[in-house]
Amino acid sequence: MGFLRDFFRRDDDPETDDMREIREYQENVYNAGSGASESSEFLIEDVFVINGRGLVVTGHVVTGKFSVGDSVRFIHNVSTERPVTIRGIEKFRKVVDSAVEGEYVGILLPELAKKDVSRNDMLKK
Repeated sequence: MGFLRDFFRRDDDPETDDMREIREYQENVYNAGSGASESSEFLIEDVFVINGRGLVVTGHVVTGKFSVGDSVRFIHNVSTERPVTIRGIEKFRKVVDSAVEGEYVGILLPELAKKDVSRNDMLKK
């Protein structure tokens, strides 16, 4: 027992100033899902077309926040880029105005064709 007690006892603070600053930022300022990130990225996992509405991409918001009406960059195969506008966002069969970091959503992009989009393409803002 004495070995474990001595092993886990810490007389000095192992946390450096940088580590403390990051921890305090995470606890007090940054809130995952708040959209506080400087850039926004959406990773596309699937794509389908809804007759009368247009193309829908599904996936998750990696960082930041996306809202209806946002002009974003559609990036195909890391090499091709074009501007598109978000016309709608749906989360679990519920229409929403925005999606934040960590959420899995469907995004309506009627400007694109299904042949233009593939898995692992991205939306960036």
